[in-house]
Amino acid sequence: MDEASTRTESGRRLRLAANLDHNALHGLKSELMAALLEGTELEIDASAVRRMSTPAMQLLLAARIGALSGDSGAVRFVSPSDAFGEFAKTLALESALGLMEASL
Repeated sequence: MDEASTRTESGRRLRLAANLDHNALHGLKSELMAALLEGTELEIDASAVRRMSTPAMQLLLAARIGALSGDSGAVRFVSPSDAFGEFAKTLALESALGLMEASL
């Protein structure tokens, strides 16, 4: 399953694919860039993620950091799967991705 983007009242919601390997990076990058250029809030639904590569996580982190430091709207992760959360924890990126905020 590929990423799917839908509009919300406050911006856009991007549903991540189950497998975010190297083959998925180009499509994911295009979706993220399009959403960030709108300058509205981006919710990234990570509930379907089962496997992912480090470059995919780096891309998602870059999108969040770019949004926090630029003119884009907020980027936040919603419903992260256990696999997504565990991988973020392994890379010590829970805080940087805002996952710890979501659990409060």
